[in-house]
Amino acid sequence: MLIGRGIHRYKLNKLIGKGMFGEIWEAVDAINSELVAIKMEYKKDELLLLKNEAIIYNYIRNQEGFVSLKYYGENETSYFMVMELLGKNVTQLKNDNIIDFTFSLFLFNQMIQRIQYLHDNYIIHRDIKPDNFMLDNNGNATLYLIDLGFCKRYIIGDNHIPIAYNKHVIGTPTFISEYIINGIQGSRRDDLISIYYVFLFCILSKEKWKYLNSNINNTDDKIHKITLLYETGIISYNIFNIFTYLRKLSFTENPDYSFIIQSINNEHTH
Repeated sequence: MLIGRGIHRYKLNKLIGKGMFGEIWEAVDAINSELVAIKMEYKKDELLLLKNEAIIYNYIRNQEGFVSLKYYGENETSYFMVMELLGKNVTQLKNDNIIDFTFSLFLFNQMIQRIQYLHDNYIIHRDIKPDNFMLDNNGNATLYLIDLGFCKRYIIGDNHIPIAYNKHVIGTPTFISEYIINGIQGSRRDDLISIYYVFLFCILSKEKWKYLNSNINNTDDKIHKITLLYETGIISYNIFNIFTYLRKLSFTENPDYSFIIQSINNEHTH
């Protein structure tokens, strides 16, 4: 099946992902036989997440760890975005038992680098989770941060957005910060706390991860359980200290990414 006026060169091969608001297909470029991914969003939902995502990709194009946008357009029923095809996401790597502790540290480091680049460009992600980190498709172990539809600017003009309360929760409950769960608008600290939870997802067994999130709406319970991970030797001082630092960040504070990366690198030496 060839799709869409303006992207007639792409032929759909197979469905590789489906969500509440759209689909992702593997496709082939009929001109050069290159495999690509095509992300579609249903017009009837009137979300315009894909349009926002395309704008962000254009803004940060040619940056390592972010996909190359090849085309954005629409047909009668959908908006669609053509981009480079990636490999497996972190959830798939975890399920395949590919991720050990050393590789988890490697991923953690790259996750921080990716989010720092977004933050340095005054953008917060707001939907950090394992499914939104993917390896490339050519064996180089470059980690990509994807799914930028919920991104927004945290600097308007010269000013940081003001803190706001009683906001609707955006994100996956097991990976969002205590602040988001409690209805506080997200900022840079919340992206980083979510990345920390992705790292814990990588290193913990399925049973320990389930236990950590067994009372997801009680944020004090989750914080207590992370403290127990440190006290029982499951995570080290370096790893726990990152969590302690992130929780102390204020809404508008500029995070010390170098401290986080150095703490990760220190773990490599032990």
